[in-house]
Amino acid sequence: MGTTRVTLRDIAHAHGVSVNTVSRALRNMPDISPQTCRAIQNTAREMGYRANLTARSLRTRRSHTLGVLIPDIANPFFAEMIKGIESGCRSLGYTLIVSNTGESARRERDAVDTMLSRSVDGVILIPTAGGAANAARLAKAGMPYVLLCRRLRGVDAHLITDDELEAGAIAARHLWEKGHRRFCLITAPLTVSSASDRCEGIRRYLIAQGAQPGDLIVRETDFSWQGGYRTMRAVLDENTGVTAVIGFSDFIAAGMLRALIERGVRVPADIAILGFDGTPMGELLSPSLTTVDIRAGEQGRVAVHMLSEIIGSAGESKPRLIVSHPHLIARQST
Repeated sequence: MGTTRVTLRDIAHAHGVSVNTVSRALRNMPDISPQTCRAIQNTAREMGYRANLTARSLRTRRSHTLGVLIPDIANPFFAEMIKGIESGCRSLGYTLIVSNTGESARRERDAVDTMLSRSVDGVILIPTAGGAANAARLAKAGMPYVLLCRRLRGVDAHLITDDELEAGAIAARHLWEKGHRRFCLITAPLTVSSASDRCEGIRRYLIAQGAQPGDLIVRETDFSWQGGYRTMRAVLDENTGVTAVIGFSDFIAAGMLRALIERGVRVPADIAILGFDGTPMGELLSPSLTTVDIRAGEQGRVAVHMLSEIIGSAGESKPRLIVSHPHLIARQST
């Protein structure tokens, strides 16, 4: 036995208003009072109304879908960012398609092609180090997009990020004020803008305090906790005399902490450790991890709202830059 689909006309009849009023109330348009919106939305739920997204897409020529290209969904930082993006999408009525690029420019290119073929309304791109050509691919196709977290050299685009130089300085200042004078930074590849900027922020602060260039040892690794673990073990084998180590992310720092504990290093009595990102996992480590909070979720929400504005302006707005300011979360590891 078939079921009859509830229409806007049915809801309008139940309320004694026009179909246009119902349509605008269901979309929370500002010209409809909040009380009326709630009443009509409650009736729609009670009647079992479901929006016909296909019909709406044909009418508006929009899919009401956004795409996000993310480097590593297993990384807690990006998981927090996705939560923020999803929250922003939900508040604005968008559906979200997520593609994990695995820090691969080739996979990123394939993901761009997928987003274009799906006719998403816009794309949030957390780019790979070699992602400039993929950003250009989006621009050439006329696809609205914003960059999130990372800059791309030579690409003039809308960008939401935090002040990475400031983040590096915050980390260095905290450790310097704790009395440390020999440091090691275990970082993601310095071809990534966030990695190079954090490193530069640390360097600048330490030099300004009178440290020598050799007082900061920099070692590059991949983006995984395993990379942090392996590289930390190698640094310990070098007997560098460092008393404070900094991981590019909480994820990498978690691996570093495991290596320190396995070697019998007392944290923070022998070596202090600090990460970046401010993810919840830092609270679960033992000792709990001091971190510089990058506000991933908030950046994700801001990216959705910026992209929605770009879509609404038919992509004609000039590139905008929104920079947030990180802050320190001091815990047991320092």
